[in-house]
Amino acid sequence: MSTREGALKAYRAALRAMNLTFRGDREVMTAAKTKLKNEMKAAKSKDHPEMNVEERINLLNQVATYLTKNIVQGVKEKDDNTYMLRFHEKTETNKNIPLTKRRKVTLHAGPVTKQGGCCSSK
Repeated sequence: MSTREGALKAYRAALRAMNLTFRGDREVMTAAKTKLKNEMKAAKSKDHPEMNVEERINLLNQVATYLTKNIVQGVKEKDDNTYMLRFHEKTETNKNIPLTKRRKVTLHAGPVTKQGGCCSSK
């Protein structure tokens, strides 16, 4: 496979991973696609200038796989303190601790503000 074909294949895989992972979140989707497009057009990676083309293609394939298998999207429900996690058929869950061995954990979030939530940048 030529370098061009490998790059296009990795680019399409990354786009599919983004579409699956960030479905319904226009802001994140736009930012991710813009970053991907700029990195693909650049002769050298801004984030990894030491990498050659083959290494960048390999990294992009790894990123696509990671996005698909390991990232889930949290969507805020009508209740201010409730989030629904969007798992999909490709989310990797088989390496989790079995339910019988889990211990109960209570998570405490910071205060939710009108400026964008407990985790927004100030």
